[in-house]
Amino acid sequence: MRTEKIVCNICDTDKYEKRMYKINSGFLVKCSNCGLFYANPRRMDIIKEVLEDKTKKERTSGKKLNLKGRLYEFNTVLDRIQAVKPQGGRILDVGCYDGIFLNEARKRKWDCHGVEPHIGGARYAREELKLDVQQCVLEKCSFKDKSFDAVTLLATLEHHPNPLKTLKEAKRFLKPDGLLVISVPTIPFYLNLVRSRWRMFIGDHYTFFTDDSMKRLLGKSGYRLLSAGYVTKSVDMETISARLSSDWQPYNIGPLGRFFTKFVEVSRLGGVRFTVNPYDMKIYLAQI
Repeated sequence: MRTEKIVCNICDTDKYEKRMYKINSGFLVKCSNCGLFYANPRRMDIIKEVLEDKTKKERTSGKKLNLKGRLYEFNTVLDRIQAVKPQGGRILDVGCYDGIFLNEARKRKWDCHGVEPHIGGARYAREELKLDVQQCVLEKCSFKDKSFDAVTLLATLEHHPNPLKTLKEAKRFLKPDGLLVISVPTIPFYLNLVRSRWRMFIGDHYTFFTDDSMKRLLGKSGYRLLSAGYVTKSVDMETISARLSSDWQPYNIGPLGRFFTKFVEVSRLGGVRFTVNPYDMKIYLAQI
């Protein structure tokens, strides 16, 4: 697998405290200056697939899991947005994938638009949900500058090879009083216990944040931070069992996971749902 060495996206330095351990997207390091955690060297195959427009033409099967949980999370995000923007307006979701978030925003009378490089995800959003979604990377979209009241990047920035560039690019679409909304993986207090098996260490997650590193990134991109808070998840047993047996997940438990998946299916426990705060993802609101 081809990899590349990079510098810290915030400090532009290659100095880091130590090489920590291997993760699915490369090798985890922590910047000695700003504290940003990132994969270095990092794998290039998935980045290349996106940039060359060679993503799958089908919607990823994993996105079909836990729809109720996704709706719960997205509506929580919309509540936070509308606490600042009660009047609604035009919203651009960067990395909108299959458009489920935008569909929920549309129910609240937002004028919804999206950008998604994944062919299958964008196709589902356009054809099934009838949303205005452009299938491309943000830099190539044709939306008008300074035309959006809110720009969202939900569980998206960690996938981008250059978060700083992405946030600067997103800024040009915001109105002067527009709202930037980001949700990203944040380093949990228990990282030293789970190490490389943290659920966020999947193959196309390259950057992991703390409050301090996110504040620095926003400042360098031209934003000021308004608020930050943890994201609460709603999950069902079907989703948990599927992930425990998935090779894509760092916390899969192999044959035992497959046995558990079968048990959940046979016992019909898949619909059992609970709410949890894993303390490893935060939502940040900012303005120019």
